[in-house]
Amino acid sequence: MALIDAITPIRGRRGRPRRRPGDAYGDRAYGTPANKSGLLRRRIKDHFARPRTPHGSGLGRVRQVVERALAWVGHARRLKIRYEKLPAPHRALHYLQMARMCCRIIERDF
Repeated sequence: MALIDAITPIRGRRGRPRRRPGDAYGDRAYGTPANKSGLLRRRIKDHFARPRTPHGSGLGRVRQVVERALAWVGHARRLKIRYEKLPAPHRALHYLQMARMCCRIIERDF
């Protein structure tokens, strides 16, 4: 719960910034009664895998998009190992790889 309490305000629309996330995802290790009650007190919906249930809590459906995108960025060999000493060229190569990914998706869909 210390990790949840340490979350900085979330930027978004105009007005007062949100102080906490709306949902929390995790595996069976996080589904303890103490964690569940702590999230309930903070009005955060938990999506933890329930104990003694078959696999498939829905966690993979949410994370798969992020993991797939990171794998696509990793296809550029130069980004797997950071050769540049400064962060700006490395960030520029990341942007180029992401633009390349977007172009491939657009070509595929049209």
